[in-house]
Amino acid sequence: MQVTAAAKNLTRRKKFFMDAYLKKSRTDIEYNGFYHDAEEDRAIDEERKNALASMGYGIITVSRYSFMHASSFVRVMEAIQRKEGVRPSRLPKDFQIMQEDLRQFVLRRFIEEKKRIQKQLRQDSEERQRIDLEKATLEGITLDDPTINEVAAIDDMQTVESDSPSFAQTSSLTPEGKVFGAGN
Repeated sequence: MQVTAAAKNLTRRKKFFMDAYLKKSRTDIEYNGFYHDAEEDRAIDEERKNALASMGYGIITVSRYSFMHASSFVRVMEAIQRKEGVRPSRLPKDFQIMQEDLRQFVLRRFIEEKKRIQKQLRQDSEERQRIDLEKATLEGITLDDPTINEVAAIDDMQTVESDSPSFAQTSSLTPEGKVFGAGN
């Protein structure tokens, strides 16, 4: 569906692809799956809704929730029937069975997609960990070394006692030439 000149300022899209279209009632049926959860995607959906409304189209949105709950799905299907002007008496005798089969089919696809996305996220995480480990190894850092963060902080205000054995071992003279720890 091409966006008309009157609606072009209402959306960032130039055309819309509809999940399903009811020609008689000029209604777009949209399924909002995984890719509609992000805030930006919801904003795009709102733009779409506003643009299509200004072009004279209606939208019925079917959410994942509607497919998860049979009663919600029945209500969505009722909305579609009413929008299209289909009387219940004109529906096939096995319509409710076909409707439930459709709902279960979509649920199976939903579960498969969810598993696929979770698997991809796990693989991405493992890949990031592998890259981090490779990078650390190339830089000579061992990520599982517990002493990695035990580096003494440099303190330019630090004082050394004159009877300190480590001071006497490293230097016997001060900048002024005086000897510490030698009975002075």
